[in-house]
Amino acid sequence: MRTLDDRDSDRPGAESADSAGSAETAVAGLFAARYPELVRLAGLLGADDPEDIAQEAFARLLRSYGSLRNADAALAYVRATVCNLTRNRRRGRASA
Repeated sequence: MRTLDDRDSDRPGAESADSAGSAETAVAGLFAARYPELVRLAGLLGADDPEDIAQEAFARLLRSYGSLRNADAALAYVRATVCNLTRNRRRGRASA
């Protein structure tokens, strides 16, 4: 006998909705634990707006979470994104 849950898992997109929810939960947990550290990193790298840099890095992580090779790579991904965003914004200011 099939349950309501069995029928829901047969729907197209049901699995992606579950994985999107788990991605949001994972990123929210990482955000809560590591946001101050990443703001500090952006500030040490010379960002004028370290809070904005850190928030943008987490937003990009959320969009790309499904393509990570494993969940343990999320912190490295967001740190690298902070470095790259800071470098790109400093480069843009230098040429202006």
